[in-house]
Amino acid sequence: MSALSSLNARERVMMIGGGLFLIALLGWQFAWRLILVEQAELKQDMARYLMLAQVADEVGSVSQTTGSVPSIPLAQRVTRSADAAGVTLARLDPDGTRLRVTVERAPFADLILWVEALQAREGARPVALQIERLTEPGIVTARLTLEAMQ
Repeated sequence: MSALSSLNARERVMMIGGGLFLIALLGWQFAWRLILVEQAELKQDMARYLMLAQVADEVGSVSQTTGSVPSIPLAQRVTRSADAAGVTLARLDPDGTRLRVTVERAPFADLILWVEALQAREGARPVALQIERLTEPGIVTARLTLEAMQ
C-alpha cells in the first residue's frame, strides 16, 4: 500500500480502477473460453444424436419393409440372397425354426455384406456365427445359425 500512498488521489483511482477492470476482463475471458469449449462439445453431442436418430429411422424403415418377407421360407430367402451376393453355400440344415448354413471358401468382405443383407432385407437374424480364415488371404469358411425375425 506504500506505493499507492505516494500517488495523488486521481492516480490512485486510476490504478485501482484499472486493476479492477483488468481482473474483470481476465475473469470474463476465462469464462468466455469455458463457454466456447462447452458449446463445441454440445455441438458434437447434437451431431451424434442426430446421426443416431437417422440410423434409428433407417432401421425402422428396414423393419417395416421386412414385414412381408416371412411368407417365403427361410431357406429360400437365404439361398436367394447368397446367390445375389456371390456367396457359395455348401450346406443348409434345418434345425426347427432355425437354419444352419455352411459357407466354404468365400471372401470375408462378401460374407459380411451378405450377413448384413440377410438381416436388413431378408428378415433373417444370425444367432450364431463362426468364421475361420484359410491360408489364402481374405478367404474364409463360415458356419451360421439363422432364424427368421418376427
